[in-house]
Amino acid sequence: MCAAANEVETSIRDQFLIMATIDFPRQERGLSPQFGALALVTSVKGWGDWQPASHNVVSRREFTDAASRKHSIANLERPQLLFDAAGNPSCLFAAAGEADPFKGTPSFNLQFVIRSEDRRAPGHVKPEAP
Repeated sequence: MCAAANEVETSIRDQFLIMATIDFPRQERGLSPQFGALALVTSVKGWGDWQPASHNVVSRREFTDAASRKHSIANLERPQLLFDAAGNPSCLFAAAGEADPFKGTPSFNLQFVIRSEDRRAPGHVKPEAP
């Protein structure tokens, strides 16, 4: 994986999953539909054999606000998951900017709330009641 990719990695069963900002100039190996988008990729070895996950698009470089206005953004990176007390993902955070942050424009943190019906992580085993 490219050193420029911002990663959240986890091992589930016999595979590795990475949520990453795909910064390859030509969407290398079809890992992402858009330069700079957040994508989910999978690997058996954890290096060199990355493939798009079956549902690989996490987010394109855009978001819709509470007033239903669509915003294009210049960058979307550093994905981080927040887990609830039961170990299920409840929110995805990502750094973003509407213009190039390397030119002094402000950046901000986007929060993608994960709906309760979508929260169970792949391979998640619900703990037994005592």
